[in-house]
Amino acid sequence: MSPANNRLRIFIDGGYFFKVFSPYRELGYRYSSKRLIRRLAESYNLVKVHYVSSINMRDKAVREKQEKFYYGQLRDELGWEVDILALQWPGGKATQKGVDATLAVKFHHLAVKDEYDTAILIAADSDFCGTVNLVKEQGKIVRNAFFLMRPSYHLTQACNGPQIILDTIDFIYHGSDHTKLFTLAEIKKPPKSSTTLPP
Repeated sequence: MSPANNRLRIFIDGGYFFKVFSPYRELGYRYSSKRLIRRLAESYNLVKVHYVSSINMRDKAVREKQEKFYYGQLRDELGWEVDILALQWPGGKATQKGVDATLAVKFHHLAVKDEYDTAILIAADSDFCGTVNLVKEQGKIVRNAFFLMRPSYHLTQACNGPQIILDTIDFIYHGSDHTKLFTLAEIKKPPKSSTTLPP
């Protein structure tokens, strides 16, 4: 299938992306969402990027910062479809609820409607395996994109397309210098971060 005919949708678990990148952010590194998608879609006809994550509704300053990123940058500037759910606080601890389910339903629904040929799923949770199997039954190719710091063996095995190791893609920059791009593999491995969810 030629790139022009291979319709691609990219599905991103925003919480997974945030958690893995947090220790690098503490060292002053940032990432270009636009370049990452451009690199992932090089051999495809990109239809849409779907991003699902959580937002902190308790802290006004944090919420406004997150909204600026989710809706201002990802949705309005880059044209992504963004679904943001409120963080839950069971026992006083911030917890994502419903993100995986929302992403899985969208992923499957669009496959049933024949809205793509190939999906790239940026996630590392075996809970997606059942949905991946249903999507494959629709004749779709599913590729798992993940960071080596935190992969999901079962998810990578469930997918039927080549794996994508995000550590090998040059979409990272340091500080405000966008001219020099890095891969995570080129950066000294940071210490483990205790951050598990967006602040």
